[in-house]
Amino acid sequence: MEASAIWTPDGERIIFTVAQPNRNSLSLHWMAADGSSPMERLTSTDYLHMPATVSPDGSLLVFTELHPDTGADIWIRTLSGEGAPRLFLRTPFDEHGASLSPDGRLIAYVSNESGNKEVYVERFPEGGEKVTISTGGARDPVWSKDGRELFFHWNDTMVAAEIASSEPFTVGRVEPLFEYTLTLLPHGRASYDVTRDGRFIMAERVGGESSVHEFQVITNLFPLLEDRVPINSQ
Repeated sequence: MEASAIWTPDGERIIFTVAQPNRNSLSLHWMAADGSSPMERLTSTDYLHMPATVSPDGSLLVFTELHPDTGADIWIRTLSGEGAPRLFLRTPFDEHGASLSPDGRLIAYVSNESGNKEVYVERFPEGGEKVTISTGGARDPVWSKDGRELFFHWNDTMVAAEIASSEPFTVGRVEPLFEYTLTLLPHGRASYDVTRDGRFIMAERVGGESSVHEFQVITNLFPLLEDRVPINSQ
């Protein structure tokens, strides 16, 4: 079984989780998006690894590990060379849903350390003092392509936090955008993304569960969407 695919920034490869035969574990693999090369293993684990995001220069993979003692933790693995994965964040709480800013200098993630799931931001890759972005519960942080906003989902509402500066990091206005009930994916994976021109692409579950699992690559996406759903071009 393969699941939870993400793209590398150059669009040449996809990274995904693969079930290990005869083991209760899920490790990370990658392969060429056009199928021109076989898949290669990136991690070996006794637990569950889920890809989260890749640094803009394509050199670092951020992923989530589900550990029986510490819950969801955030790890980093080098993609540009050999080397063992290294821990970025592990606490007695769950940390997941990592999303890197377009310049690769900030990482947003979700933690339940306050008792609610909230969105936080830290420096990347060095970590350090974190900044709380949400209050009252939040999930699924996704950066705008210019890095000036951080989107997240709260109480069936999509919210935008203005990122006023990255040096030093400061947060401006935080305001609701629109109401929408997102499809919830496991382990903090966001079920939506935002295009460069600010349009949202969202996953919606239609019908019942399916027993078929496969990857499909869709090219020329927006003409396909316009044939099915009117898109406001203003």
